[in-house]
Formats: sequence, structure tokens, C-alpha cells
Amino acid sequence: MGAGIVVSESMGIVFGCASVKLKGSFSPHVVELLIVREGLGFAYESGLRNKFVESDTINANKVINSGLLVGFDEFIIVDIRQCPSLIDYYSVSSVPRLRNMVAHFLTKSSLRSIADQYWLDDFLYCISDCVLADFANL
Repeated sequence: MGAGIVVSESMGIVFGCASVKLKGSFSPHVVELLIVREGLGFAYESGLRNKFVESDTINANKVINSGLLVGFDEFIIVDIRQCPSLIDYYSVSSVPRLRNMVAHFLTKSSLRSIADQYWLDDFLYCISDCVLADFANL
């Protein structure tokens, strides 16, 4: 399994990207939560501070926003809520898949790569079309 992570500002300018492998075998719901946690960790470790988390993982977003802690995913949700990059105010919202094409491209790339990949301030030329498509769908 893989995760495509994009850290950008509201106008679509990309500050950083990551294409990472998720090791293990998990339910789709847990994978969605792990991807959100990986994205927040990447942003924090890169010195990028987010105010908004957007993903097309509708069910994970509902659980994160609900305040409920139930079952195996409880520990992942606690990690997400306590992420240092979210100290002030933050919101978690869903976006359509058409507005998240860069992340999907990076997810597919992670499945073909032997190592995790990270980019800051610069990104792969091959995702520029996806960045423009996401920006057009804002």
C-alpha cells in the first residue's frame, strides 16, 4: 500500500510532496487514517504548518471530526489529533477525487518505488500536469 501526500496552500502552490509505502495489511478505513497521519507527520517534520487537512477519505474524515474513539483505529486518531503541526486551529474536510489527482499519482508512484520519496520546494516535473488539474478544479 502507498500514500501520496501533497502540502500546498489555498491557491494550489505546492510546498512539498511525498510518495511513501505503508507497510502492513490493514482495512481500507485504517489505511485512510494512516495516510492522514503520514501527511501530518511529513508536514511537521518538513517545517510546514497546516491549518487544513483535505483528503478524499470521507469516512476517515468523519471519524477524525466526530470526537469518538472506538476500536483499533483509536490510537491512530489520537496521533492525528495530537499532531504538533495542528497546535492552533485546524479542520479536516473532504475534497472530490478530481481535486486530489497529485496525491493519487504519488500513491501509484509509491507502489513502483523501492524507497519512500520526498520533495520540498520543488517537485517532480511529471506531476506538474496533475498540479494544474487540481488547481483548475478548486
